[in-house]
Amino acid sequence: MDGAILARDAVTASAGYLVVLGAAVACAGTCATAAAPQVRFDVEHVLACSDVTPPEAATAGGDEKLIETRFHISPLVAAGDSELVQELLFRIESVQSTLRVADFLPQTVLASEVAGGVHVERTAEQSDGQSLSVSGSYPSYVHGELGGSNSQRNLDTVRYELLPPQELLAASGTTSRGMGVYYKLHPNSQTSLEGAREYSIIWRVPRQWRGDLVQIVCQATGESGKDRFSCGATAFLVALHLDGDMDAKRLAVDFERAEADLLRQASVHRKAIERNSRPTFAHELRLVDAKIPDNWLYQVVGQGTELRFERDLPASVRDAVGRYRRAKRALMAQGTGRDVGKQL
Repeated sequence: MDGAILARDAVTASAGYLVVLGAAVACAGTCATAAAPQVRFDVEHVLACSDVTPPEAATAGGDEKLIETRFHISPLVAAGDSELVQELLFRIESVQSTLRVADFLPQTVLASEVAGGVHVERTAEQSDGQSLSVSGSYPSYVHGELGGSNSQRNLDTVRYELLPPQELLAASGTTSRGMGVYYKLHPNSQTSLEGAREYSIIWRVPRQWRGDLVQIVCQATGESGKDRFSCGATAFLVALHLDGDMDAKRLAVDFERAEADLLRQASVHRKAIERNSRPTFAHELRLVDAKIPDNWLYQVVGQGTELRFERDLPASVRDAVGRYRRAKRALMAQGTGRDVGKQL
């Protein structure tokens, strides 16, 4: 079953929250109107990172190295008018602040819808005219006239070429004090916001770094007249491992599988979780707080320790939560060089 469907079935998002795991989850109040587009996003679950430390720096020793990660983010307008989608925002950030940004691509991009330059022609015209007329007579003997005219016209034409006006196509920069990167995209007549694109980040990491987690948050904004509205928001946890390190890759895959299993268990036992959340009539009438909050999955993902309400989850869901946390800790330990055994 598709991960996005599992995630949507697994939990009802409370207002203001993104329910995040590795599958697409629409946030509450995603679209302002029924006609607003609905944008879905997709990314890889596990990515290998290449060691790109310059040879001279590697031989000099030191306690850091450089790794490169290439992310592919794929937005899709699943419903509605795609032309109303006017902005995409992607944020890629280190979960535990062990990855520091050294460089990233693409950088800010400007584009124009005009091919070539803009031709400008200016014309200035100047005219001068002079005229002289003299007449006289001497009665009965002489009669005469003298006339003259002088006219001059100057026409100056200047032709030159201007660069075409440019609009912001993509903006990018760092976030979280250099622990993440953002990319903001806008459409024009030559490009579409849909389709997969590659985003490359070079991280500065500890020398013993072998694997870690990053969070990718994707948001789409639409415009209609003066109105701006959300067209979708999704967050992902993506497992990273050093390319060629098979043990680190196994931990990354283990996290992916534990995450998928947690989503599956949450979906299968959705009805039981709802019953356990409000076991009495007072709970049903909202006179007392639910024993399991609506955004329980969001809280489980964000916390590394057991939460009080977890005891009311079905046993198989509790087991899935435990496996997820152990897999997450084991992978994140690869980013700091801590002893994995002690984390488990």
